[in-house]
Amino acid sequence: TSTLEVDNNTVVYPSASVSFLPTSLFENLVGDGDFGLNYLKFRLGYGTSSGFPPVYTTRNTLALNAREYITADGGVVSSNSTSNFLGNPNLKAELVSELEFGIDSRFFNNRVVLNLSVFSKETEDLITQRSLDPSTGFTNTYINGGNLEVKGVEIDLNVDWFKNRDSFSWTTGVTFYSDENKVTNLPDGIDKIFLNSGLNAAIEGQPYGVLVGTKIKRTDDGQ
Repeated sequence: TSTLEVDNNTVVYPSASVSFLPTSLFENLVGDGDFGLNYLKFRLGYGTSSGFPPVYTTRNTLALNAREYITADGGVVSSNSTSNFLGNPNLKAELVSELEFGIDSRFFNNRVVLNLSVFSKETEDLITQRSLDPSTGFTNTYINGGNLEVKGVEIDLNVDWFKNRDSFSWTTGVTFYSDENKVTNLPDGIDKIFLNSGLNAAIEGQPYGVLVGTKIKRTDDGQ
C-alpha cells in the first residue's frame, strides 16, 4: 500500500478452511421424501486480512494557496499553512485474524435452511485516530493503538412455505446476529485513547469506543 512508509507498506495475511459433509459420507443420514435431513456440513476456517490508514497519515503536510488575496495595486499574495494533523512515520498496517466454526443444514426437501456461525476475531496494531493537546501545535494523529477482540454468533433461517413456480411462492428469511468487542491491549504508558469525537475512547478491558463522561469533583464530606 502506498499510504504507509516503505518499511511498513507490505504485510502477509494467509487463510485456510476445511469442511466435512456427513450427509455425503453416510447416506442413511438423509431423510426420505419431504421429511428429515437433506444436507449437513460442518466447516472450520481461519483467515487473516489487513487494514491500512488513509492517505497522508504518515507525514506532516503543508497547504499552499497561490492566491490568498489581491492587494489594492493588483499584487497577488500567496500563503502557506501547516495542517493540525500530526503525521506518524512509524504507522503500520493492522492485522485482523478470525477463527470461525459453522454448520450449514437443509431439511424437509430443502424447504428449511438453517445456518449457524460462531466466530472470534482479533485485530492487532489497531489503527486509531488519537486526539492531542492543542498546545503541541496539533489536534490529532493516527497511531497503532493496541489490540481489539470481537466474539459473536450469527444464525440464518430460511423457510419456503410454498414453492409453486406456476402460481405462488412464499419464502421467509430471518437473521440473528450478536457480538461483543473488547480492547485487550493498549500501547505502553497509555491507559485510554480519546477518539476523534472526544466523547468516545479506547480503554483496556472495555468495548472500543465506549462513552466517557465527567463528574463533579467533591470534598471528602461529599460537598
